[in-house]
Amino acid sequence: MIAHDMRTPLSALMFSLKNARSLSGDPAALQRALDVAERNTAALASIVEALLDTSTDGRGQLSLAECRPADLIASAMDQIAPQSEQKRQTITIGETFSQPILADPTRITRVLVNLLSNAIRFSADGGEIIIQAVMRLNDGHPCVVFSVSDHGPGVSPEDITKIFGEGVSIAKGGKYSSGLGLAVCKELVEVHGGRIWVETDRTDGATFSFSIPLDYEAEE
Repeated sequence: MIAHDMRTPLSALMFSLKNARSLSGDPAALQRALDVAERNTAALASIVEALLDTSTDGRGQLSLAECRPADLIASAMDQIAPQSEQKRQTITIGETFSQPILADPTRITRVLVNLLSNAIRFSADGGEIIIQAVMRLNDGHPCVVFSVSDHGPGVSPEDITKIFGEGVSIAKGGKYSSGLGLAVCKELVEVHGGRIWVETDRTDGATFSFSIPLDYEAEE
């Protein structure tokens, strides 16, 4: 799984550097491409650090820090840009909670990248994906809910309860997913004290959401 996570920012890094070669006549665009390359280099470094934290899959211990949801979304979008551009898809940022939250930015970005990658994979060429982060109350506890919505084939009712299980293979539209990415997302969210779920109408897309409590207290 960690190799899959490294491939995403690596692809974005290569795409940005390749794009930079053709922008020598446009300094502003060249700088933007180099900025994206720099951010994805940092993302790769963070994933390597996460890998060093553990002997198996890179989940490791949380490195909590104050981080803004908008920055986490921007980091994830940097990493999946080559995938969405290849399919000429638009990713729209909806409502975004403006205050910082206490979370592990590398792990939360990893969850967002996985959810966005799935949305891109199952959405049609030229489609729209919406990502947002809003404040909600969950059993009286304030939390930020991140959501990724697409217009793909949706999730069947019998799959909703098992889609986050490790090793589950679910077919949609002739395409297959091992389910490992969603299983890791579930673990990374739950170690933050949150939960992850999917809502779908079975015919026009799905919305994958996860919550991060604002009153989270790390275990000693």
